[in-house]
Amino acid sequence: MHRARSIKKYFMLTSVTLQTAMAYRVSFLLSFLAGLVQALVLYYIWRVVFNDEQVLNGFNLSQMVTYIFISYAVKNLYGFHTETNISVGIRDGSVATELIKPLNYQVARFFESLGSVIVEGILIGSLVLLLGVTWFHIESPSTVTASLGFAISLILSLFINFSISYIVGLCSFWTTSVFGIVNSKRFIMDFLSGGLVPLAFFPRWLKNITFALPFHSVVHAPVSIYLGKITGKEICDVMITQIVWAVILWIVGSLLWSRAIRKITIYGG
Repeated sequence: MHRARSIKKYFMLTSVTLQTAMAYRVSFLLSFLAGLVQALVLYYIWRVVFNDEQVLNGFNLSQMVTYIFISYAVKNLYGFHTETNISVGIRDGSVATELIKPLNYQVARFFESLGSVIVEGILIGSLVLLLGVTWFHIESPSTVTASLGFAISLILSLFINFSISYIVGLCSFWTTSVFGIVNSKRFIMDFLSGGLVPLAFFPRWLKNITFALPFHSVVHAPVSIYLGKITGKEICDVMITQIVWAVILWIVGSLLWSRAIRKITIYGG
């Protein structure tokens, strides 16, 4: 019974964040338009790149168009501003109230982020995908295994991205402003995750570096499964890698929080 009440409290955080996100309709519209413009720009760039080529690095034009829209939808699931919210809480002192709540701070931030995931990821991402299906006839997964693998990989990548954002947000305990770090993290994530350019187009040395880091598990892994670039046993191998990174990063975030609260300094209070 006590555990059920605790879980309900966490989901209440999701509900509050969801209601707040839905209240900003103008922001919702702008995010949708920005996503649409980004997808269209990438579409026309890749059309020029392909020109008369049938296949480039294992991609034909149809697969590349599908990659553009699916990767956009995947990236949109991760725009929940966890690091910014943590930074603001530290600077205005509201993080102090979190210390006295009967909730795990890290778990609370995860459930809090789910509200934004629903609005910014599922709703906006689905609208852009609908346009992709209608206008550009993007491909669907060729097999049930690819569909199921994509869904599971997507969930695992959500945990990985949250933990990365959480760790970046906690850096605010040691710096007066985390926004420079946040912007750098977003660019690095977009690039090394395959969110801007498929990793198949990377030179070998950069690809080796990328696969030694967790970022490829965020976009490249689920989208490659969706497109059938990763199949069979490789899907299981990718998921195991994602699980390992999810656990490692969650533990790092937990240890960093434990260290942070021992030397906590409340900005502005």
